[in-house]
Amino acid sequence: MSIQRRLILFFLVLSVPSISWAKTPLEVVNERMAAHNEHNIKKFLSLYSENIQIYDFPNTALGESGKKHIENIFAPLFKARAVKTTVKSQMANGRYVVNRETVEREGKKTEYISIYEIENGQILSVRFIK
Repeated sequence: MSIQRRLILFFLVLSVPSISWAKTPLEVVNERMAAHNEHNIKKFLSLYSENIQIYDFPNTALGESGKKHIENIFAPLFKARAVKTTVKSQMANGRYVVNRETVEREGKKTEYISIYEIENGQILSVRFIK
């Protein structure tokens, strides 16, 4: 390849805007909602960090931390197709996403405000206000 072609190629590469492949926090939470409503446990769990912790607002831990705890809760519900979430409203601020949700679980509806904390494309924590 000639020096002229190399220079043209070099400048073409430099002129391409940088591409960000990272998902936004809002995209992560919306993927979580889709996997939840599709009852896709594999996809659902992939969106959580290894050390995920769920809280009653503000800081009362709901059970153990980690994906295994999440899987123990949701795998039976997904298998029975006994849970569905409807997002009523949503806002994002930095690494946080706040949803107003209605969760239907085994026929019972509950309203929540859910605060998702996202880090490195995964859900690090969730805080529920009932």
